[in-house]
Amino acid sequence: MGEIVAHVLPLSSFDDIIRNYGLICGVDGYEEFKKRELALCGTDTTVKVKDLFDEIKEPLDYVFRVRHIVCHECASDEVIDESKLIIGLRCCFSTLHTFSVMTYKN
Repeated sequence: MGEIVAHVLPLSSFDDIIRNYGLICGVDGYEEFKKRELALCGTDTTVKVKDLFDEIKEPLDYVFRVRHIVCHECASDEVIDESKLIIGLRCCFSTLHTFSVMTYKN
């Protein structure tokens, strides 16, 4: 199943992942994600995703944009903001944990 998902469904952005999660599980992916708690990377603290959604979405989108540049645009002249990338990667790790919990609990 993982191979089918990885090679058939678009996964080029955070929006793609949320949308596909919703399609596969038959739920509104955004609403389901916002119901969850997010474990802040490197801490024992959890926060409600709905309270931070607007703050984490931009860094997640930035990580996907950088990933696209690195993988598909070797000659890009875009300057990568290292601090934004680190913040985005921390959001990715926390979000990945939240998605794994969502997937196994549904």
